[in-house]
Amino acid sequence: MFRRMGRVAALITTVLRWLAPFALVGAASQLAQVLRSQRLIPDLSQEVPDGSRGAHAPPRGVSVVVPARDEAPALRRALPTLLAQDHPSMQLIVVNDRSKDATQKTAEALMGEPSSGHGQDAPALEVHTIDRLPEGWIGKSYALCEGARRATGEWLLFTDADVCFDPTAVRRAVEYAERERLDHLTLVPKLDLDGYLLRGAAAFFYLGYMITLGMYRANLPASRSGTSIGAFNLLRRSAYRSIGTYSALRLSPADDYTLGKAVKSADLNQRLLTGVGAARGHPLIRLRWYDSLGEFFRGIEKNVLPICGYSPFKVFAIVLSVQLTGVLPFLAPLSPSVRSSRPALGAYVLACALNLASFARFSRHQRHPNPLLLSAGYPIHVCVSCYALLRAVAVVLRDGGITWRETFYPLGTLRAAEAVRSREEAGGRP
Repeated sequence: MFRRMGRVAALITTVLRWLAPFALVGAASQLAQVLRSQRLIPDLSQEVPDGSRGAHAPPRGVSVVVPARDEAPALRRALPTLLAQDHPSMQLIVVNDRSKDATQKTAEALMGEPSSGHGQDAPALEVHTIDRLPEGWIGKSYALCEGARRATGEWLLFTDADVCFDPTAVRRAVEYAERERLDHLTLVPKLDLDGYLLRGAAAFFYLGYMITLGMYRANLPASRSGTSIGAFNLLRRSAYRSIGTYSALRLSPADDYTLGKAVKSADLNQRLLTGVGAARGHPLIRLRWYDSLGEFFRGIEKNVLPICGYSPFKVFAIVLSVQLTGVLPFLAPLSPSVRSSRPALGAYVLACALNLASFARFSRHQRHPNPLLLSAGYPIHVCVSCYALLRAVAVVLRDGGITWRETFYPLGTLRAAEAVRSREEAGGRP
């Protein structure tokens, strides 16, 4: 028995020493990609300074589509910020998606609001209500499709009901998109979160989305990686039509991610920017993403498998990878066998430093408060995020589908719809 335990200990020692260079390479790669992503992803407030207004022709009309299901409290905060926009030609469409609370009354109460002091009338606000969800649709996708069908602007801005805007945000975005001749502009918002663990998990989740999945590469012209952030998706009407409208994404739970992929697959000009930079002392766009860690766990259930192509094995591979590069370097030096090997110990210690540096740099770029303090809990944030990923997969597989906003979508139906959509993208739409 003792001989067997000795063999096991020797095997663990060998594995830990062999894994040291891989952990170091993974941590170095993450830092390199964080630095590269920050060069590739500028902030909108820097690209279009507030004082640039009037330097170019007035931006074309934009229609803002806001789907809302039981979002009355969020609308009370967010809608006034959209009504305060200084864009000269803006239509605001709120789509009430089968709400049971005061969503419709809240939106209608803001109709006819006076000008917000920008020397122009407030945007025209329209409220449309969906009473029944047709078969074969995700609720949010149908609400977005219905809102876009009523839109009149040359540009369509799809956003969420809890996103708050700086008064200059929409105008700056349209000016930038027209100046750069873009078809699609998406912005990363400033996240308002309470609690150390929630902020850390959310920051690492975004880090994984940008770096592990390579979403920042969308800004490389030759890249086939597409990206999209649900808080802010600005599309030309012609681009929206060319991807088949939201009708082509009718059964996509991660509708924003799928939208970004569809835009890239159609060879359209896409750009990812941040909206977190200082503008009049606060970000251009911001939202209160989740109120608690439990809400975060439940909220990402619908996204994890769809983003990973409905492959649990891809999720497991991601979890294993980030554990080896993000957690093992902090635990391995506790082993006497690792401490007795200078090369292995040095590799793990350096990997720890690189992980902390990349997370602090990413957190600062996203304007998280106290990025150094947040980065100190890096291995904990990695473990919490990995738990969230594995939990999401387990819940969906257990239930045989995704439950979102009181509607159940069978996993088989979602996978079949994704397969059809992928074939259409690969073969090109007529």
